[in-house]
Amino acid sequence: MIYFISDSHFEHENVIKYSNRPFKDIYEMREQMIQRWNSVVQPDDIVYHLGDFILGSKEQAKDILDRLNGNKILIKGNHDNHSDHWYIDAGFLEVHNSLLLNYNNQSILLTHYPYRIPEQYKSKYNIHLYGHMHEKGDELCVYPNFAQNGACLSVERIDYTPLSIDKVIESCKNTVGYFDETIPSFNKLMH
Repeated sequence: MIYFISDSHFEHENVIKYSNRPFKDIYEMREQMIQRWNSVVQPDDIVYHLGDFILGSKEQAKDILDRLNGNKILIKGNHDNHSDHWYIDAGFLEVHNSLLLNYNNQSILLTHYPYRIPEQYKSKYNIHLYGHMHEKGDELCVYPNFAQNGACLSVERIDYTPLSIDKVIESCKNTVGYFDETIPSFNKLMH
C-alpha cells in the first residue's frame, strides 16, 4: 500500500505552539506520531513524506526513521535544508523536490507547496498532494483538506496519521470544489 503524510516536524518544539498541536512536548509528539504511523503502515508499504520531516540531527532522523514502518520517500520541504545524501544516510529510500506518481489511471503530483507547480508537470496530473499549510487555509477555503484537484496532507489535518492512496483519491472524488494552485496570496497564513 502507498501512504502520504506531511509536516511531521519531528524535534521542532515551537511547532507545537505555532500549529496548536495536542502534545505537551517534543517527546510526546514524537512517540504519538510514531505510534500512529506504525498503526497503519506495514513494513513493506511505501510512505511519501511531503516535506518538513525533522528539525534535528541526522542521528535523531535516523533513530526516528528506523522506528517508522515502511519504505520512506521524501519530497523536500522548506525546512528540509540538508543534502539529499543526508536524508538518504538517515534512512529515506529516495529524495525528490517533486514527483509525478501514476496510480490506477490517476496522475498524482507530489510537492511540498500547494502553489509552486514545477514547469515540467503543468497539465500532466489530475490530483495535487501537498503539505506546508499545516492547519492554516482550510477555514478560508483557500487550501481545503480535500478538493477535486488535490489535498493538503499536513499532519494537523490527517490526525497525525499517514493516509492511504485509496483513501486520498476517494476523499478527493467525494468532495466538491477546487483549490487554486496559482494563488500565493496567503503569506499571512504561512509559518
